[in-house]
Amino acid sequence: LGLELRARGEAEGSSEFEITGIPDASVRWADLQLPHGQVLELIEYVEPPGTPSRPRTNDPGATHISLRVADIDATYGRLREANVSVRSEPVTITSPGAWNGARAFYAADPDGVTVELIQPAAPAGG
Repeated sequence: LGLELRARGEAEGSSEFEITGIPDASVRWADLQLPHGQVLELIEYVEPPGTPSRPRTNDPGATHISLRVADIDATYGRLREANVSVRSEPVTITSPGAWNGARAFYAADPDGVTVELIQPAAPAGG
């Protein structure tokens, strides 16, 4: 998705992961740089391993993350070529409101977490 890798590593029994309530965890992590100074932290628990959760998008507790992209069609094509599970082709949002005219689709990460990719509508007159 063109996100810059800020840092990555492994940690075992690290105090920074005590906040999870899982003591002595062994994890692999990566920080991806997002626009405007934001960071997306990805964490994989090596020990203790978790149980995969595969909720449908309408199940209570299901979650997703949304990332803006500059070219929804190119992003869709790259993900399809990489055999990423997508839930639809890009769809144009026609509902009134801030996202009217935006184009988006849902994909699933390797753990089944829903990732929404969205290209905002072009500004009026542009």
